[in-house]
Amino acid sequence: MADKRNQSQGPASRPKQLRHLFGLRISALLEIVFLLCAALAADTLLGQGDRFAGIAPHPFWIIVLLVAVQYGAKEGLVAALAASAALLIGHSPEQGFSEDLYDWLLRASREPLLWVFAALLLGEIRDAHRRERDRLREALTETRHQADAIALAYERLSGIKDHLESRVAGQVRTAQAIFAASRSIDREDTGQVLAGIQALVSTVLNPSKFSLFLLQGNVLEAALSQGWAEDDPFDRTFDQASPLFQAVVSQRRDLVVTRPSDGVVLGSEGLMAGPLTCSETGELFGMLKIEAMEFLDLHPASVQHFQMLCQWIGWAYSNALRREDRAARHYVDEQHGLLAATLFAFQRDIGDAAARRLGHDLTVLLIILDAAEKAGPALQVARARAIARASEQILGAEEPCLGWLRDGCDPAMAVQIARRMIVAIAAELATPGFPHGVGHRLEPLHRAAGATSREAAE
Repeated sequence: MADKRNQSQGPASRPKQLRHLFGLRISALLEIVFLLCAALAADTLLGQGDRFAGIAPHPFWIIVLLVAVQYGAKEGLVAALAASAALLIGHSPEQGFSEDLYDWLLRASREPLLWVFAALLLGEIRDAHRRERDRLREALTETRHQADAIALAYERLSGIKDHLESRVAGQVRTAQAIFAASRSIDREDTGQVLAGIQALVSTVLNPSKFSLFLLQGNVLEAALSQGWAEDDPFDRTFDQASPLFQAVVSQRRDLVVTRPSDGVVLGSEGLMAGPLTCSETGELFGMLKIEAMEFLDLHPASVQHFQMLCQWIGWAYSNALRREDRAARHYVDEQHGLLAATLFAFQRDIGDAAARRLGHDLTVLLIILDAAEKAGPALQVARARAIARASEQILGAEEPCLGWLRDGCDPAMAVQIARRMIVAIAAELATPGFPHGVGHRLEPLHRAAGATSREAAE
């Protein structure tokens, strides 16, 4: 530290040493020498060479007063002594016949003593003014520093205020967004719940990378990932041997990287991880993991929000599983107005056996809607109900219509029914916001023995 201080003070101290000699300003010494030489040269060349003895006041007063007023007491005293030396050396006044020693000394030293006295008096006044000026300059500099510090503090305070205002406004917007996003996971089936998790997690935590894992037997498998890059080192499966699986599934712990023990378990897999559990049943369905987020967003409140999200998603996924289980045990899907699609295999086997036993044709009519997989939940329900109404109009209420197909009748009749069904479904969907693209496919399951001869005769 001392070396650095000496190095930092070196450049500033060198100019000061060059400007001063024995505590005196070099410029003042040069001015004294120059003025005295000029005065003596003028006395020698233009005057009588008596050191201005007959001139009052003496010209050396100008040199002494000028240096004292300009530089201060020390330089003024040097000017007075130099002027006295220039006046007396080699040209001391002669002692008069009736003049004693003391009178002669008083007469010879009167001018030098007055010069010394004037130099000290005016020089001290000049030094006092300089000290006052330096004090005022230091006070001004300190005041400027204080003003700069106050201005900087004000700017910081203003920035903090603006940040807090934006945070408060953001919290209000976030509350509204959370309410809107929460409805995206309150769905009838697990696929729609998984589709709504992305918006919910992004709204609540705003992570740049996160993933959701589902428990498949004794393995956690990635079912949803957001923001992952190809070169990210994140695993897509975790088995029982994994410390992360043991902590989240076996011990049901919420892991946060800010805790030293949790950071060891997480490793390079992310910042937070928690189990997806249903608070009502205690059943565990998977794991939510946050891999990356902004540093300022990782705070105690976000950890609590993460824990809330894990419970929220677990509860929504549990409800969706229960709805799917109830729907699988019902013959009629109350939401879509169609027979459950799970009855298709059973209905097909019964129809095929009856067609073979009774000797009639059996054909399956498949209704295909354009971009059906991209339609939202509400549009999917509306389409299914439109198909159910068209089926009731064309086939009658007593004919079965299973979820996404219709079976029965011979191929020729199936073609006519298919055309009528397409027209009826298109009419049902002919409302704003409904796609009109409707297609069909016929799949014969059984042909009666005399079907070929009848068709040929026709």
